[in-house]
Amino acid sequence: MKTNLLVNKILYHDKQSAYIVFEGVVLRWSKRKNQFVSTKEKNIYLGYFYCLFLGDRVEADVSPSFSKTYGTQYMITVGKRIEPASEAEIRNFLSSNIKGMTPKRLERLMDTYGLSVLDNIKRNPNALDFLGLDSRITKELYEQLSQNAHFEETIVFLESMDIDCRLANPLFQKYGRDTVFFLKDNPYTAYLDNILDFYIADKIYAHLNKQMNSSLRCFYLTLEALRSDSRVGGNVFSQKETILATVNRFASMCSSTNTGENSFEMASIEASLNDLEAKSLVVLDSSDNQEFVYLKENYTAEKETVKCLKQIIREPKRFFYGKQDIETFIGGYERKTGIHLAENQKEAVALALTSPVSIISGGPGTGKTQTVNTIVTAIKVMTPGATIRACAPTGKAAMRLAELTGLKTSTIHRMIGYGQFNALLQHGEMLCDFLFVDEFSMVDIHLCSMLFDAVSPTARIIMIGDSNQLPSVGPGLVLRDFIESKMIPTVFLTKIFRQALNSNIVVNAHRVISQKNDQPISLRCSRKPGRDFYYIEEDDPLKIEQLIRRSVTKLQNVYHMGTDAVQVLSPVHGGNLGTDHLNVILQNQLNPSSVTIEYEDKEFRLGDKVIHTVNDYDLEVFNGEIGTITDVAFAKDHALTVAYPDRDVSYAYKDLKELELAYALTIHKMQGSEQPVIILPVHEMLLYGLNKHSIYTALTRAKNMVILIGSAKSLSIGLRKEQMTSRNSNLKIRLQK
Repeated sequence: MKTNLLVNKILYHDKQSAYIVFEGVVLRWSKRKNQFVSTKEKNIYLGYFYCLFLGDRVEADVSPSFSKTYGTQYMITVGKRIEPASEAEIRNFLSSNIKGMTPKRLERLMDTYGLSVLDNIKRNPNALDFLGLDSRITKELYEQLSQNAHFEETIVFLESMDIDCRLANPLFQKYGRDTVFFLKDNPYTAYLDNILDFYIADKIYAHLNKQMNSSLRCFYLTLEALRSDSRVGGNVFSQKETILATVNRFASMCSSTNTGENSFEMASIEASLNDLEAKSLVVLDSSDNQEFVYLKENYTAEKETVKCLKQIIREPKRFFYGKQDIETFIGGYERKTGIHLAENQKEAVALALTSPVSIISGGPGTGKTQTVNTIVTAIKVMTPGATIRACAPTGKAAMRLAELTGLKTSTIHRMIGYGQFNALLQHGEMLCDFLFVDEFSMVDIHLCSMLFDAVSPTARIIMIGDSNQLPSVGPGLVLRDFIESKMIPTVFLTKIFRQALNSNIVVNAHRVISQKNDQPISLRCSRKPGRDFYYIEEDDPLKIEQLIRRSVTKLQNVYHMGTDAVQVLSPVHGGNLGTDHLNVILQNQLNPSSVTIEYEDKEFRLGDKVIHTVNDYDLEVFNGEIGTITDVAFAKDHALTVAYPDRDVSYAYKDLKELELAYALTIHKMQGSEQPVIILPVHEMLLYGLNKHSIYTALTRAKNMVILIGSAKSLSIGLRKEQMTSRNSNLKIRLQK
C-alpha cells in the first residue's frame, strides 16, 4: 500500500548519490475536501531522489528500520515525487522554496503564469527576473526543477519498460538530461559503460521496436557472449563456433520471439568480431593454423604474464646460494629445531633459493607451511639483508599466511596498489628479493599479470598452491597451466606427516582426491564425541536442513562455538540446500535481532555474519572478506558498519548490493580461508556442483572438524565425479614457446 508524505524538512541530501533524509508528515485522503490532508504522524524517511523540495508530496512504499542511535526510521524502497498541481499546492511550493517570495511577489507571479508557473520556470531560466529576486536563488531553482524534470522523465521511461527505477540515478549521473535520448538512441551504450547489464539493455532495445537481427544488436550480443564465456566459463579466449551458439542462445533468451528474425549466421558474427577488433574491444589471434578470439583485456593479461615471467627468469638476482651452503643450512636447521624434513621438502627449499620462479604444491598435511617457514629462515640466516614480501589473493588467506609464517602479509590487490589505495605500481616498482604468493590456485590471469608486472625482475617468486583446489573465479587456470607447461620448476609435496595421519580430515581429503571410479568409497569417520570427522546419513532434504540446524545448535551449546567458528558450505546457491535458503533459516535461528535494514530482497540484521562479494576499491574491501554487522543506522550516507578482522567499514545504502549473508557460503567463496568447523550437505539436488574437487576443497577448509550430512548415493556419485575444469587458454603454449 502506497504511503503519501508531505516533505516537511530536508535533513540531508547528497546530490552525487541522490541519497536524502527528510522529515515527512503522513497524508490521508479526505473525501469531503477531495484532497490530501496532513495527519499528526511525523517520521524520518530515507531514500533516493534527485531532488526534493519543501512542501513536495511523495508517493512511496516504505519499510521501518530501527537504529540504536536514531530510533525508528523509514526506508523508501520505491518513491515518486508528485508535482504540485492545485493552486494551493503551487503557492505553498513557491513560498517555501524561494527566499524573498513575499505575498505581493507571489500574486504577481501567479497573475503572470497561473497554474503553469512551474512549467515556465523549468523552460526559461529568466522566468522570475521581473520579480527582482536574488539571481542566484532563481538560477538554482531553475536548475533543480529542470534537472528534476529530466530525472523524472528517466524514471517514467524506465517504468514504461518495466525496469527497476533505481537504475535511474546511475544512468542520470552518467548522461544527465540526455539520459532518455541516449537510451532511445542506443541502450547498449549504458551496457558498454557498465551501468546496465546486457539483458536490461537488450530489453529496452526490444521495447523500442528496433530490428532484432540488426548488425548493432549482433555487435553487442557478440561482445556479451565473449564476456560471459570469460566471466562464467572462465575461458581466456573463445572459439567462433562457441560464440555463434552463445549469441543465438542469448538472442532467444532476451527476446519473446524465436523466429528467424532473432537469429544470426556466422557471417554476421565474423563481421561483429571485426568491428569489435576495430574498436579495440577484441583481439583476433591467429596462430598454429587456428584463430582464437580474445577480449582485449584477456589477451593483454596472457601476453604480459609470459613477457614478465621471461624477464624475471633472465634478470640477475642480488643474492646467490650454493648447493653446499643450502645443505649445510638444512642440516643445522634440523638439528636445532628437531624437525626432520622430507626429501621433497629439502628439494623445495633448494629450488626456492636458486630458481628465479618456483612452485610448491601439495595437499593438506604434506608440510607446505613448514617448507615455507624453512625457506624464510634460510633467507634470514644466510642473507640477512634480503627483502621478503608475502601476499595472497584474499584477506583471510593473507592473514592465515601471516599467522603461519610470521611474515608481514597483505592481499595482492593492496600490495600492488590496485584500485583506490594509492596508485597501481608501475613495472618493477615492487622492490624485493623474494616474493611468496600463497593460495595461488585462486589467482586468475588478470591478477597474475598485474602482480608479475609490478614485482621487480630481480626478485625470486615462490608460488604456493594446491592444483586440486577449485579454479580461480576469474578467467584462466594459471597455476595448473604453469605446472603443466613444465617450464617453471615445481616440487610436489606428497608425504603425509605422521601427526597429520592422526587427522581424519587430512586422511579423508587425500582419499577424496585420489578416488577412482572403479574403487569403493572409503572415508574414515567417527560416531564418538570429540573427534574431527562425522558423516550423518540422510536422504530427505528437509531432514538434512534440520540436521544442519541441530548441528549448529549443538556446536554452540556443547562446544561453545560462535557463528564465526562454524561455516556451512554448499556447492550451489539455489534450492532448499543451497546457500540462499540456508542463509535465511540460519539467520532466523542464530540472529533473531529486531534491528534490521532491508535492501531489495535481502534483510540484514545487527550481529549478522556477512561476506563482501565484489572488489570495491573505494571501500577497500575485496571479494570474499567476511565480517560482522556491528551497527545499523541511517546517518547521511551510513547505512551499517561491518567489522572485518583488520578494520571497520561503513556502508552507504547503495553499497549494500555488495553484501550477502555468510552463515552459508558456496565452496568457491570459502577458498583461501579456514574455519574450525565445516558443515557440508550432500544430496542429489546438489549434484550440479558436487564433485571430488569441490568436496576436497570443502574438507580442506576445516581446521578441527568436518560434518558431512546427506545421502550415501549422492556422496558416492560426487566422489566419483571427475570434474577437473577445462578452460581455454594459451598460457601454457606461450610459456613453452
